[in-house]
Amino acid sequence: MGKPHYTPTEIKAADGYPLHASVFVPEAPNGRTLVMGSAMGVLQQYYYNFCEYLRGLGFHVVVFDYRGVGLSAPERMKGFEAHLHQWGELDIEAVLQYALHQLPTDALLYASHSVGGQVFGLAESNKHVKKVLTVASQSGYWNLWSGYHKIRMFNISHLALPGLTALFGYMPAKRLKLFEDVPKGVANQWASWIRHPEYIFRENRPSLQNFKNVTAPMQMLSFSDDHFAPPRTVDNLATRYTNAPIERINYTPQQFNLKELGHFNYFKRGFKEYFWEDAAEWLGE
Repeated sequence: MGKPHYTPTEIKAADGYPLHASVFVPEAPNGRTLVMGSAMGVLQQYYYNFCEYLRGLGFHVVVFDYRGVGLSAPERMKGFEAHLHQWGELDIEAVLQYALHQLPTDALLYASHSVGGQVFGLAESNKHVKKVLTVASQSGYWNLWSGYHKIRMFNISHLALPGLTALFGYMPAKRLKLFEDVPKGVANQWASWIRHPEYIFRENRPSLQNFKNVTAPMQMLSFSDDHFAPPRTVDNLATRYTNAPIERINYTPQQFNLKELGHFNYFKRGFKEYFWEDAAEWLGE
């Protein structure tokens, strides 16, 4: 697999905010367009190899940065207003609409990593998606973890996120070598969700009704050694997509004679042979 072939594209959300996307155009289209929803604070470039692989098989693919992240971030993060619910209601919604309008005869597909599978439920146009693949997408309620990781999630949501955003005016994740910096409003809303048993459903937002509109088949993947999205948390999110037929798959490193799978390896080129062929086959059916 060579250098990724993509076209930089600006997609405007309904409120006018410009989102920076990369569009992968296949040489021999297969009639399917996939929108890729990133994890929290993860750059779109992280998914380029996966997108290029699908492009080579005939998929149109659109991957993008949420507002406040990567190419869609402002020059100055402090004072920038953005909230986590907007990533679903406005950003994913805008990219789904872009795909629907640009390639109206294609079957619309969605793939996600982590938070991308959570806020997907808020997008009004999720009802048009024909298949959904979620990779380590979970409910983030801290008490769903166990042992040390429960304490870590408690500290993140009750201390680190609110404390650091208050101090810096945004979440300085890069300084902590965690992920890309994210806006204060995103970090604080995320923390408030993590603290509550209902997580994303703790707020009485009309867009939460859009979870019920997802009727497409879903494959929801988890990994036994994933400390960011242990299987129990993925199970919990699955219960929120009440009208979708869901296939839950949990992988273990032992299945592949590997030392670890974790939260991030699925999209790395070295893991192509273990996962990507199955994903493309299922999405292409």
